[in-house]
Amino acid sequence: MIGIVRKFAVAIACVAVIVSAQQAWAAINIDGSITPGEWSGAGAVTVNYNPSAPLGNFGAPTNENHAVGYDIYTKGDANYFYVGILAATPGTQNLLFANLYFDLNPSTGSDLGFEVFNDNAFIPGVPGNYSTLSLAQPILHAKTAGTGTTPDTIEVAFPWSIFTSDPLSMGYAPATSQVQLRLSQSLGYSVAGGQAAYGDNRLGTLAVPAAAVPETSSILVFGMIGLTLAAAAKFRSFFSRFGFLN
Repeated sequence: MIGIVRKFAVAIACVAVIVSAQQAWAAINIDGSITPGEWSGAGAVTVNYNPSAPLGNFGAPTNENHAVGYDIYTKGDANYFYVGILAATPGTQNLLFANLYFDLNPSTGSDLGFEVFNDNAFIPGVPGNYSTLSLAQPILHAKTAGTGTTPDTIEVAFPWSIFTSDPLSMGYAPATSQVQLRLSQSLGYSVAGGQAAYGDNRLGTLAVPAAAVPETSSILVFGMIGLTLAAAAKFRSFFSRFGFLN
């Protein structure tokens, strides 16, 4: 009996430790709040504030926005390409939106765009759009309006499947090696991007990961849970023999 109890206690302790580790390495929580722990290691570029910045300048993007300056963060894991947008100053500009354009194949230009909070996808330069609400793997997004002491904040998680396949049958060539955030028309109508302003990586370039698989810590968690349940079953079976459990 003592051996079974010890196994049960050890299994419970292991699960507690591993679950804590899993939470520490959890994916970004799309809640409209950019926290340092979640976004540590992310790529970052800055869009500067200039009230005279051009509007709708898709053919000649700059590193400026007419309404407010902001930072763009990009980060990826096995399942998502994350984009975070954080205004440089507190307050809301009442332009809390994000239109993002991606290059799916090196040097082919913007192949796929999103009106994030309208839940629309489109091919730049081609009329029409496609609702992303029908995606089996949805695009996750959240925004928080700024206050007198906090800035506008936007978070988006794009499932890799929207880039590596064509789930809405839009007609673009899927990404095979990398995905690049090429243009941002966010928190204002100015368009940020371009090689002259940001270099070859533009607003953020991520390699397409291998097929999404459970993280090692997740596999360990499930394995330890299985051991815990097995130990619990033995624990119950032992005491049932003596009438201690019903």
